[in-house]
Amino acid sequence: MKQKIFLLLILCTGMAAYAQNLSLNQVIEIQKQNVDNAKKVLLQNGWEFLDYNKSNFESTFGFHPDASGNAENYFTYKDDPARGVEVTIAATTKAVYNEYKKFLSDNKFQLIYSEPNGENTERLYENATHSVRTLSSYSNDISYFIISKKK
Repeated sequence: MKQKIFLLLILCTGMAAYAQNLSLNQVIEIQKQNVDNAKKVLLQNGWEFLDYNKSNFESTFGFHPDASGNAENYFTYKDDPARGVEVTIAATTKAVYNEYKKFLSDNKFQLIYSEPNGENTERLYENATHSVRTLSSYSNDISYFIISKKK
């Protein structure tokens, strides 16, 4: 009985850690919306609004932030009048990274380039409507996915 409870606890903990991650499809759908609608979707999915930086038109959201603003994950929504809407989310585990990469492949995103960029590898993927830039660190498992409309 103790083994079953322990196994259930491990499974629930894993699901809780994974629950903060939006699918890449959800992130792309959020990118298509104005900031007010994006905020509603994020709040409905357990994210909290943290900050708005007026100088770079960027709203920051956190998943389970503490009193000092540290969170399990961050999401940024940037609406630059000159460049359009760009959203960024971190893939904080290898499983999420692989899920996002599979989504890119399944949805006909083509790799445009891949090159070293300091401590990261930067890649650009495009399909007919969107560009997805990834920054993958050499030193940890966190990768950033930056989504914008294709120019």
